[in-house]
Amino acid sequence: MKRHLHFNAVIADSVNACLIFDTGCPYLLLDSAFAKEHKDVVGTVRPGAMRGTGNNFEMISVARHPIIYSVGGLADTSKMTTILDLKKIVGCEADGLLGLPFFRNSVVQFDFDSNFIILHNHGFVPDSSYTLVQGTTVDANGKILVPLTLTIGNDCSVADVFCLDMGFPGGIALSKYAAEKYGLKSKIKNGVQHSNAVGGIGGASAEVMFVGKKLSIAGITIDTIEAEYSLNSGGVLGESEYKYKGLLGNSVLKRFDLIIDFPNKKIYIRKKTTYKPIDMPSVRALAVKSINCSKDIYAVSSFVPNHPLAVENNIQLGNTVLMINGINPAEYDFDNPSDKMELTIQRGSKVIEVDNPRIYLNDTSAF
Repeated sequence: MKRHLHFNAVIADSVNACLIFDTGCPYLLLDSAFAKEHKDVVGTVRPGAMRGTGNNFEMISVARHPIIYSVGGLADTSKMTTILDLKKIVGCEADGLLGLPFFRNSVVQFDFDSNFIILHNHGFVPDSSYTLVQGTTVDANGKILVPLTLTIGNDCSVADVFCLDMGFPGGIALSKYAAEKYGLKSKIKNGVQHSNAVGGIGGASAEVMFVGKKLSIAGITIDTIEAEYSLNSGGVLGESEYKYKGLLGNSVLKRFDLIIDFPNKKIYIRKKTTYKPIDMPSVRALAVKSINCSKDIYAVSSFVPNHPLAVENNIQLGNTVLMINGINPAEYDFDNPSDKMELTIQRGSKVIEVDNPRIYLNDTSAF
């Protein structure tokens, strides 16, 4: 199952592109390599900076003139198009992000399982099997804010407003401010700290991952939620207080049939009967990722910093991975990973061999 919704788009009536839909993005965003390849479409640019879920500001370029783009029969003109190194964040198959304004005049039904959308006529109202999410609002920046309750354990829950973010592949991400407000550090005893070389726009990030007991939206409850709270000091999940306490992402949204009436700022949901409570989620002590789109260089992209494997071997983000289970990483099937994963890692002038176990969230036996 894909982590994002991908769409075949056409830029400036002539250039094909693969765009990810991201409700957290307020405009069209293009990858820098794609923009460089199509200079005639992008034109001249000016420098800038923006923030995202990473810990810092990201250096960007901004196109100086509007750009027309379309998906299917729907078209829009981006008055501000941002350009940055996107592929390092979302993968090499994406050429850009399709921002929230693209659907501002549409009623859209989303299907995460089959990776498509249905555009309904203006005035369309779902049948009675759908529930209207009361209290949904849109802030001054165009972000969709949804009230929900995340139950973490028997004695801990967070009832607040979260930003709907289809660019976030996870479930619930609480800000550092919210984590401190609700005292999550002391209440979540068996979370797993995780550090990422690239945690989104803005670069590196760190969080504590855990499993929420249940989540309720508009009186509809689903069990076992992939969740995390941020350790960042910057970015949208950092220390600053926002109108929302975190992000509501695709891991939760794909467990519903979802219709968004963008003109009227309404969200309708219907719980999918095909989804069951998730198995205990897990992360690898060390995660591996290609760091270029030719996929000839692989490195440690994230890790659990307090795991003995990382501590004893002094593993750092960016360490080169030479082999996985004795083969070149480019030949390893990352879509169907094996339970056993042995890594050959180059750390400076040393080459070391390490096992790479799964760490199951809410189960600290690996430590």
